[in-house]
Amino acid sequence: MSQGKGEQVYRTERFDVMEVDLKKRSGGALRRGYIRTADAVVVLPIMPADKEKGETEEKVVLIRNERFALGKVLWELPAGTLERVKNEADNGGDDGVKSGEWEDIDLAAGRELAEETGYVAGRIERMSGFYCCPGMVTEKLHGYLARDLRFVGQKLDETEQITTVVVPMSKTMEMIQAGEIEDAKSIALILFYSVFKS
Repeated sequence: MSQGKGEQVYRTERFDVMEVDLKKRSGGALRRGYIRTADAVVVLPIMPADKEKGETEEKVVLIRNERFALGKVLWELPAGTLERVKNEADNGGDDGVKSGEWEDIDLAAGRELAEETGYVAGRIERMSGFYCCPGMVTEKLHGYLARDLRFVGQKLDETEQITTVVVPMSKTMEMIQAGEIEDAKSIALILFYSVFKS
């Protein structure tokens, strides 16, 4: 089965609601729905220990993000959906991506980091990719590691309510274990880094 099959029954600015007929082993078909959306990025911003302040471990730049769908504020990593390119210059220049196509994933990671946390990264690298809800959503999340951070100030969308908090890595792991961090993509990327990259 290839992605994108089915009938579009509803469209929003951010996603399409699709329906598809799936063959049943017993015969006939069953109509099922799914959400078709662009891919997204999630970024793990890491700061080194400040030895002059007596710090001994890396720190994570977390955000407190007000999620209107849940009616609550979540601890998260900066993240966001790919945006459509308005013109070629928006996507870093002459790279073959035309207006209306999805922006470059690497550029999207840097953009979301800067917009939501106010930090730009001197180094940013892709770590992993995963689906959060493959039973009903096509979105693939691309996980990035950001280092050599420099603060330039947030550039939030008009409706975003986000604050930034720098947390030691050990405290971040405690927050995951205690259930304080409930966002799946953030948990997945932090644990991936802790096990395979740190």
